Amino acid sequence: MDLFTYQSLSTLTGAVTATVLTTEFCKLIWPGKGTSTRWMALLIAEGVVFNGLLVASSAMGSWQVVHDLVSNGANGGKEA
Repeated sequence: MDLFTYQSLSTLTGAVTATVLTTEFCKLIWPGKGTSTRWMALLIAEGVVFNGLLVASSAMGSWQVVHDLVSNGANGGKEA
């Protein structure tokens, strides 16, 4: 079973998932800590699809939502 197929990468969801996972993997192995994650995501999105601006912005936005939920807890930092 393939992790990414051309059919899954042709959808917005598949391209965003590939961009997020590849960006996070590259951040782990990339020796340069001064590299901006947003620029790295844009370059990776351009490699996944030709016009990767929509994919990159979707990937950055979805990762920010996940990061905020994990950082603030499941209730979004609000008291129940």
